[in-house]
Amino acid sequence: MASSAGYPLVAVEFFFGAVDLTHDSFSDLVLFAVCSCLALRYLAFTRDRAGIGIACLLIAIAAFLGVIRFSDWNPLNEQTRGPHEFASKIAAVGAFPVLAFSLAFPDSPIARRVSGAWWLAFVVGGFGFAVWLLAFKPWGQIAPALSGFWMVASVATAYRGTSRWLGIGGLVLLFTSLAVTVLINASSPLLGIFSPTQLLHYFLAAGLLLLACAAETAVRSTLTTPENALPSR
Repeated sequence: MASSAGYPLVAVEFFFGAVDLTHDSFSDLVLFAVCSCLALRYLAFTRDRAGIGIACLLIAIAAFLGVIRFSDWNPLNEQTRGPHEFASKIAAVGAFPVLAFSLAFPDSPIARRVSGAWWLAFVVGGFGFAVWLLAFKPWGQIAPALSGFWMVASVATAYRGTSRWLGIGGLVLLFTSLAVTVLINASSPLLGIFSPTQLLHYFLAAGLLLLACAAETAVRSTLTTPENALPSR
């Protein structure tokens, strides 16, 4: 089966039945699933990592709109183009700085509390979108890149052992996701299989998952260090 544009479709089973998605749309669905699970975990169950949760929530919103935009669902896909581009820019200039701050200062109230994380996302995201809107379009790529280098510094200086290796793996995937859209021509997919859009979604989903695991491993290792152990009676 193929879409009206000639792209093959992927049949995905939901509770309400089967839905045909393009490969770009399916890759956004994967990103949406990963980010939604992380956001739910850090905003509903583990409430002391709200910064990571807010960052993942912003990306999940953009990914959800991307599922519709890259689908074969006319005319809804064209109607979602503008909202998806807006959500993607907010995620780029807002979510990545919030994530970087949360990894650099995990004990900060801004990183731990929902209200603090939303405040930071609003300020940084609003500033970044205003800069992008005022004709400085490269800020949409510069902000995630600077945030990535900040995360590199945080992982290199504050993380140890397993958490460091998880963080390094997540950052490699994160930088790869940012690079593929610039280095790979959209008309010549990698290995003739994956488009730059699909690679962006898959690498970003895997990178965020590893970075979240690195943050949790770092917290657990900190709590179990001898200086933080309870004194014996």
